[in-house]
Amino acid sequence: MKIPTRVQYGVRLMLQLALRTGQGYAFLHDIARRENLSEKYLSLIAIPLRAHGLIDSTRGTHGGYRLAKPPAQITVLDIVRVLQGDIEVVRPERGTHQSTPGAVCIEREVWRTLEKTIRQTLAGITLASLAEAYQRQISSALTYEI
Repeated sequence: MKIPTRVQYGVRLMLQLALRTGQGYAFLHDIARRENLSEKYLSLIAIPLRAHGLIDSTRGTHGGYRLAKPPAQITVLDIVRVLQGDIEVVRPERGTHQSTPGAVCIEREVWRTLEKTIRQTLAGITLASLAEAYQRQISSALTYEI
């Protein structure tokens, strides 16, 4: 399965905002620098996220972006749906041969089950759980030297 860059960057943007929960608004240029991403591309990703109520923004010296809901209430599936649309598994191209009704039924069931499983998995991953995993990874990467 191929995950579009737009979705990957969107999740990274949302994770950075989740990590700043309770700290006010964040500037996109700070997030872009921290994540080594294009600020212009992030601003294009932020537009639909804001329009769908996942993030808030404000202008001014203390402006920027923040999550519109608590991180525990935003799932990766929410982000994917805003930036890509609903999950749809691309089915294999049909060749010149004719499939039997049984083969068509089996294929349909396999792809439907796969789509359902992907949706359930993404719906089970919240920004809060991603932020916790990120913090664990960062803290385990720290080494102390004397």
